Amino acid sequence: MKQPKTCIFCSNKGNISKEHFWPDWLGQYLPKGIGDEHITELYLSEGKSPQQLQKRIERQGNVISKKIRVVCENCNNNWMSILESKIKPIFSAVLNNQLPKLKKEQIEELSLWVAVKTIVGEHAENHTALTPCEDRNLIYKNQIIPDYFRIFIGLHSSETKAAYARHSTTVSRTMAGPNPVLPLGIQRNIQSVSFLVGPLIFHVIAARVSDFDIDKAFPLKALWKLWPLVSEELDLSLLKRIDDVELKSIANIMHKLINSPTVKYGRPLSNPV
Repeated sequence: MKQPKTCIFCSNKGNISKEHFWPDWLGQYLPKGIGDEHITELYLSEGKSPQQLQKRIERQGNVISKKIRVVCENCNNNWMSILESKIKPIFSAVLNNQLPKLKKEQIEELSLWVAVKTIVGEHAENHTALTPCEDRNLIYKNQIIPDYFRIFIGLHSSETKAAYARHSTTVSRTMAGPNPVLPLGIQRNIQSVSFLVGPLIFHVIAARVSDFDIDKAFPLKALWKLWPLVSEELDLSLLKRIDDVELKSIANIMHKLINSPTVKYGRPLSNPV
């Protein structure tokens, strides 16, 4: 008998709903067409070997209709819905060609929303997820963003207004294996996530690696660090607008790290006991 799925946030079983990655109400702002379709591709690689296409799915409908079945109805309809209602005015303003100043509380709410979307997105392919259960529970119970998350925001000039890219892998500073040890059921400890909402780009780096300077390894001067908080106010109109070339470079920043000549690869790491 098939076991009921578990909510990635509250850990309750059953009543799993289809969570929109892009909120449904964004449809009134982002362009959609009758014949829209979107493509999902999964690539995997080992060490520095070239990536190999593992799965390619073509679906009808615009990419903003993308749904992921990993959140229960209670979470979806309660605290997640409340969070979206708080950040909705920000997106409504931006998508109506206004770039408001954000206060501390708005920055915190927007950062939490991005962290939630990052975790939902990483579970589209469960075997590549990174965030441990206890950290997902902390978001659910206390709205605490994991301390190894770095969240950035920027403006872009691309004609594309909705897109998503995620890269994840496992790194270790020694051949003894990852430190901290990978939790049961988790196979990755570092990821980068980029997604567009209208003219905004959000970029997340998460690295559960001891003695690893995330900020030094992933310099992102073209973007503003949203989290951890660096300022109690953010004027979106002052953000630098980046072009398609820089947008692609940011989305592929993980590849730049892995392919660096200073990064070595010896042998596949053993699975945790």
